[in-house]
Amino acid sequence: SMSINKTQTQMALGCEDGSVRLFNILKDQEEIIVYDSVIAQQKGRILSVCWRELETTSSTEEKVRVQLATGSDLGRISLWDAKSGSMIVNMRADKFGKEATWVQALAFVRNGSFLAVGDSLGKVTIWDITYGTQIAVFSDHIADVTALVVEADSGVFYSASADGSIAQFRVVAARYARQWGRGGAPIATDDDEDRQIWVRTHTRRAHTHDIRALVISPPMLPKGMLEKDRRRGMGEYLVAGGVDTCLTMVSGAKFGRSKLPRKILPLPHKPRFSLGKLSNVDTSVLLSFQGKEICLWKLGSASSKNSSSEFRSHRNRKRARNNNDRPPRYSASRKELKNTHQLLIKLKTNGEGLTDARISKDGAWVAYSNSTAARLLKVTEIDGKLSFSRAKMRKSIPPFSSSIFIRIKRKQYLVTSPVRKDNSGGKETPGTI
Repeated sequence: SMSINKTQTQMALGCEDGSVRLFNILKDQEEIIVYDSVIAQQKGRILSVCWRELETTSSTEEKVRVQLATGSDLGRISLWDAKSGSMIVNMRADKFGKEATWVQALAFVRNGSFLAVGDSLGKVTIWDITYGTQIAVFSDHIADVTALVVEADSGVFYSASADGSIAQFRVVAARYARQWGRGGAPIATDDDEDRQIWVRTHTRRAHTHDIRALVISPPMLPKGMLEKDRRRGMGEYLVAGGVDTCLTMVSGAKFGRSKLPRKILPLPHKPRFSLGKLSNVDTSVLLSFQGKEICLWKLGSASSKNSSSEFRSHRNRKRARNNNDRPPRYSASRKELKNTHQLLIKLKTNGEGLTDARISKDGAWVAYSNSTAARLLKVTEIDGKLSFSRAKMRKSIPPFSSSIFIRIKRKQYLVTSPVRKDNSGGKETPGTI
C-alpha cells in the first residue's frame, strides 16, 4: 500500500514485514524520492496507509501535527506519530470465526475527526479516533471493500468493493436519518436537536468485476459557476477502475440521481470500416469486415433538397404536440436519399477471424489479414461488375494486426503492424511496423 500526504512532500509505503517506510519527495530536484525513516513495526502485513494532518494551537508544539493510520492483515487499526514513530491508538476490526479480518482501506473524514475503515468482510466502519471507539457499521457490500475516497472539506465519502458496487456515505441531521434507513450512532453535539448521524445514502453498481481504485477528480467548473457550487461538490467526478479494464465516471453531486455512469474504454477500438472512391465510375465505396466476412458497399447519394414529408415548421410541431402526435427528432436540414446503399461484393475468407481489412483511397486495392495469413487483392471490373482478384507478389505479406494505405509520388504503399508469436507461450502480440 502507498499513500502521499496533502502537500505531496512525503510518501508512506506499507510493507510485508509489518513496517511503514517514509520517503521525502524533493520537488526542487525534479521530484527525487529520498528514503527518510521506518516506523510502525508490528506483526502481519500492512495493507492500507492513510495520512492525517492536524493544526495545533499550542505555541510550544509544531503548527501541524502529522500522523499515520495503518491497517494490517491481522485486523489491527493503529494510529502513529509520523515524527517520533510512537503508537497513539490501537484498535481491532471485527472477526468472523477464527480468521482475522483484513483491513484493506482507510480514510480520514470530517477534517480528520473520524476514521473510515473498509475490511475483507464487506463492512465499512467509522471510528472515533480520539477515543478509539466504533460509532457506525455498514454492511452494504457483499464482498471485500477495496477502496475509500473522501470529498475535499466534506463529510461525504465513498467506498468501492470487489462486488463492483460503489456506496456513498454522509452525515445528516438525526431527524432526517429515517429516510436513509438504519444509520450509525449519533455524533455528540451540545444541542440534541442538532445532533448528526452517519448514513449510507446511495449504492450503485459501476463495474462488472472487482473495483481496485477509486479517486475524485479536481472540480471541472465551467465559467460562471459560483464558489458555493464548488463547496457543494459541483464539478467533481468520481472515477473508478477495476478488473474489467474500464474506467467509469459519475458526477459526485448527482451520484444518486444520474443514470448509468460514463464508461471510458481502456484502449481505442480498431475501426472496422474504411472509405475509398472508385475513379473509373466516380463512386464512393465503404469496406467493412466482421468475423470472416468482407463486404464492399456502394454508398448512396442524397438529393440537394430537403425531404418535404419529413420537414415540419415550428407551428406544425406545436400542433402535432397538442394532438398527441409525436414530432420527429431529426432536424429540418435532413436530406433524403436519392440512391440507396448497395452491396457490391461479399467475400468469405478461410481460416480464423480477420484481424484487419483496409481499402485504398482510390478503391483499387484491398488488404486483409488474420492471425496466420495476409492477402492483397485488386478491385477489378468485369462486364460492369466489381470483383476481387488476388495480386501476384514476389514475397508474401506477413500477418498483420493493423494497416494503412498511403500514396507517395503516384505510388501506393501498404504500411502494416505485423503479428508475431511469442516463443514461450505461443501468444500473438503486435509487432513493429
